[in-house]
Amino acid sequence: MREEMLVSTALLPDLSAACDCVVFLLVRDGQMLLEKRAMHKTSGPGLHSIPGGHVESGESCEQALLREMQEELGVQPLRWQHFCTLYYQTAELQRNHYYLVDDWQGIFSASRRSLCTGLAWMKLNGWMCRRTEWPCKPAGN
Repeated sequence: MREEMLVSTALLPDLSAACDCVVFLLVRDGQMLLEKRAMHKTSGPGLHSIPGGHVESGESCEQALLREMQEELGVQPLRWQHFCTLYYQTAELQRNHYYLVDDWQGIFSASRRSLCTGLAWMKLNGWMCRRTEWPCKPAGN
């Protein structure tokens, strides 16, 4: 006889209260761009992360992608594809819309230096980064 697992919905967060965010994975030549979060950030200070940001009121996710990439990195995406949406709990519940961006124009700039302290390209196999402003370690270390 198969046992049924019951999950109490009282334990689940109210997903309708989630704020929408966009997360952009910039991929080129088998590498993905990461940013190092500034130490004053409340969520993940000093950690390497995938760039992204909040969707503003009245804005579509694609509009937020265009705006956030310009604000965060100083570049404009030319080709992108939405590939999943996942919920993530920080101080707030986020509904993160993930985009794969494999073509963009512009030169990465420090337009939002207060949010991150550097950028690095990580090989997608997770073992090496090309150092830009800090050393990277193998995944899992």
